[in-house]
Amino acid sequence: MIFAVLLQGVFPVHASLEDRNSFSNQGQTPSSNLFQTLVFYDAQGKEHTLAEWAKSHHDTPILCVAWATYCGPCMKELPVLQALQKEMGNQVSILPIAIEAPTSGHAYAINGISMPLFYSPSFSEFLGKMNVNGIPFLCLFSSKGELLFKQSGAATLEELKEEIHKALALQRPEYHKETK
Repeated sequence: MIFAVLLQGVFPVHASLEDRNSFSNQGQTPSSNLFQTLVFYDAQGKEHTLAEWAKSHHDTPILCVAWATYCGPCMKELPVLQALQKEMGNQVSILPIAIEAPTSGHAYAINGISMPLFYSPSFSEFLGKMNVNGIPFLCLFSSKGELLFKQSGAATLEELKEEIHKALALQRPEYHKETK
């Protein structure tokens, strides 16, 4: 399957928090099975799934980002993701997952990017099941696998922070945006 790269603007396919139940089918989101089964690899080649990642990251929301080295907007978004990780710390787990295999081993060396980057041979299939036709693609999941937000095209730091704050407020009633 070939994915078109979005070169201009943002083509939003947002799932607002208020509308998240429109994804449900008897308590399931179309992504919940994918959340349980998507396999990705870290720089050392260790296999992970989104479900086990959520458990090991103390029930924080997970921002998955599909990217590729040949995608200009993806490469411009990696520094935004790194800034987001630095600013939000352990309040969110950010998973930049490449849809292309690294050229050497399991690691990517991207100038100026120090955050972990991941690879998934099945992420293209995941995107197809989510009806995505371009990268970069972002999807924010609750720690339980509920799809809270998705977007094709790059997002700004402020847009991402807003969606993550909404997710945190939803997951943790005691959370307030002012607590950043």
